[in-house]
Amino acid sequence: MDVTRRTPHCDPRLVALRRMAADQGGVVSRRQAYALGVTRWEIRGAVRAGRWQQLSDQAVCLHNGEVSLAGHQWAAVLHGGPRAQLDGASALIAAGLERFEVRRIRVSVSARIAGATAPALRHS
Repeated sequence: MDVTRRTPHCDPRLVALRRMAADQGGVVSRRQAYALGVTRWEIRGAVRAGRWQQLSDQAVCLHNGEVSLAGHQWAAVLHGGPRAQLDGASALIAAGLERFEVRRIRVSVSARIAGATAPALRHS
């Protein structure tokens, strides 16, 4: 019987999740994690242990350091769902606008879910 124990560094699910997060400011959605086979209990455990950060009910940062502007932008979009996108000045900043700051990240979402309340995601 093979009792080889997988560590987080070699678990293919977590390797794939970290690759995805690297392209998204260190942030992934719960939906993305579940699609790769990571369970809600594994996410909860990593957040409770202080290895990861819960940014919203849908977005998780896969490190415990300061979250970058790109990470906050991704968290806002991932919280909005599959049809969400950055809007207004937030989109311009993500596209490279310089010497301009926003206090809140603006996201456009489908009219069907626009009535849902989202947590205040602010970049400090």
